[in-house]
Amino acid sequence: MGILAKKLHFLAEIINPPLQWGRYFNRHYSEIERLLSQSKELKSDLQDLLKNEEFEDFLADSRLGPQDLEYVAERNIEALEDFYNYLSVYSWMDFNDVSFLQKTLAGYDRYRPGIERRIEQAQRALDEIKRDSQAERASTYGDDYKKMYEDLEGFLKKSQIVTSSVAERVKPLGDKIEAIRQKIRIHRQPGQGLLPHGTAKVEKLYHASVNAAPIYHNGFEDKAKKNFGLGGDQNVISFTHNFNYAREIARSLKEATMIAQDLITPTQVFHWMIKDGVYDKYDGPKNPEKYTTPGEIMELYRFYIALSPRRENTVFFGNMDELMNNLKKVKYQDIGIIEAEVDVEGAEYLPHEYEFRVTPDKVLKLNKVIT
Repeated sequence: MGILAKKLHFLAEIINPPLQWGRYFNRHYSEIERLLSQSKELKSDLQDLLKNEEFEDFLADSRLGPQDLEYVAERNIEALEDFYNYLSVYSWMDFNDVSFLQKTLAGYDRYRPGIERRIEQAQRALDEIKRDSQAERASTYGDDYKKMYEDLEGFLKKSQIVTSSVAERVKPLGDKIEAIRQKIRIHRQPGQGLLPHGTAKVEKLYHASVNAAPIYHNGFEDKAKKNFGLGGDQNVISFTHNFNYAREIARSLKEATMIAQDLITPTQVFHWMIKDGVYDKYDGPKNPEKYTTPGEIMELYRFYIALSPRRENTVFFGNMDELMNNLKKVKYQDIGIIEAEVDVEGAEYLPHEYEFRVTPDKVLKLNKVIT
């Protein structure tokens, strides 16, 4: 299932997910977070107001029910919360994920008229209160009348602002999701596996490996073994058609090799975690002196790249001590990416990894090595 080698004569694999949400939603992410925070603050404000039983009576007297205002607060949250959680937790996407997000935003389109109707209804009630005899209402609710009126007025104004802002953000998000859905749409071709839409017979593809330089000079072996990179099993070689993924995999291979060769310290990894905002999420020992072996440092590094919003979520798993022992033998300058012309007709394709698997004879030309 991985893009990186699955059988490397040590019990470790690296799998690169197909797409990282951040590549497509970085422009929207902070805005979604801000709007979600505002929506939750709106709900919290309402809950504080409803703690006052007289305020509920005030609403009822104004022909407004708490549930109407709760609807306004909660539906804005629902519009963004699932979306935000996907961005925060999952670093890959597939067709089903995108379809789910489309349904989430489509659901908001259905809610929005109800949200706006309730805000308008509450505003009419507020206007009616204003026209009524202030003395009569003041006698009913005492000195708190003016404050309750101002609280309701403030809540409605804030509701209008938040609702309008959420609605303005949902439209471009919906457009972006549809574009991505079209991008990752796949179809079955007779006699082949699942291939990306529009695949040509010969494609320019990328193979990341710790042996990139030797492979470029000597070619792939007849059996694709010990390639330490984007390499499927003993009989096939794995390529990706996305250079950014290959570049991130090569970067991770370089950093893992540096850990194995004592060139990256636990202090450096903690610095990266702090810089990328994931330090507080780590519940392991935070004293760098606790990490005394490359395998232990690699476990720390795994956590970092899994949660960092700046990195592709390339996953290392297996026996980290054995991985480190093997990477000690690697020459850093050999790590890189091979650009090749590959015959993909009849190739196996893994859509979740954006990975082509081909036999060595399908590699028609090695264009260059990028280190």
